[in-house]
Amino acid sequence: MHATLHGKSSSYKKLKVTDYTAEHADSDINVSETASDSSRASSAADSEYSSISESIKKSNAKESTNSSYKSRYKSVSLDDFIGNPERYEGKNIKTSGTVSYIQRESDNNTMDYVVLNNSDASAATVTEIEVEDMHDNHITEGDNITVEGGGLTQTVKLHGKTLKSDIIVDSVIVN
Repeated sequence: MHATLHGKSSSYKKLKVTDYTAEHADSDINVSETASDSSRASSAADSEYSSISESIKKSNAKESTNSSYKSRYKSVSLDDFIGNPERYEGKNIKTSGTVSYIQRESDNNTMDYVVLNNSDASAATVTEIEVEDMHDNHITEGDNITVEGGGLTQTVKLHGKTLKSDIIVDSVIVN
């Protein structure tokens, strides 16, 4: 019988891990042995413990410096999205802009249409943000916001015009 942790293997019979915490880079493993010949196994177990403990510390340090989390949203400039909405059709994007207009449709009381302008107000797109998120984030005209959501083309009519681009918002942050 053997124990394996992070690719390290113990050749000892009945080697038992009694405590392990992976939350901190300096976490330790307490190893106890139930083999009958504890004096002979002691130095080998210490070596095995040391090796496994070092492996865990390296792994935890690596995880804390190189986050394994990767956002599912691609950062895109608002200008690029507005200029090339077809490129981002159905894709998850993250972009920022200034709120220039907010409109609630009379037939849909759960979503607000929010017009986002680029930095020089020369181009804009519409985002659909849930009313609850609007209130929770206290979003008003003039706010600079970052939105994450799905990019769409020609799905929204605002003031009788079909818009070239639209973002269905999953999350919003006021900058």
